[in-house]
Amino acid sequence: MIRDHSEDSSTSLQVDKALQVSIERYSALLELMQLVSAKFSDQNGGVETLALALAEQQQRIEAEDATLLTQLERIPPAELEASPFFHKRLKLMGEIKEMNDLLLPKINAIMALVFQEIEELKCGRNAVSGYRAQGQRTTSKRYFPA
Repeated sequence: MIRDHSEDSSTSLQVDKALQVSIERYSALLELMQLVSAKFSDQNGGVETLALALAEQQQRIEAEDATLLTQLERIPPAELEASPFFHKRLKLMGEIKEMNDLLLPKINAIMALVFQEIEELKCGRNAVSGYRAQGQRTTSKRYFPA
């Protein structure tokens, strides 16, 4: 079967465009991760807003990558190897993984501290509710004649 070369170049152009969009998305994701990392050092807060933006960016990437992967499956491996966009995307993905590996221990440490604080607050709430219950018994109307 002889392939129509115009169809091949059209597919290749579509894949290049999809790879460029993917590179833009992964670059934005990496920038957000770097901002989150800087906020951890900053101690001024603001991580929540960045975390939401990070989650939104990841959802966009996930949706677009599903489409891109089906396109990439149709491209011969040798052609992918020759694509500078494909290599740039792989490099970005590696940088994102490295940043993720740096952020994960920080996030786990913060989660452990928050969990500990929640447990301490629960214990404090139980203690306070115990005091209230005792206090309510002594201030009952029947102890104070009218």
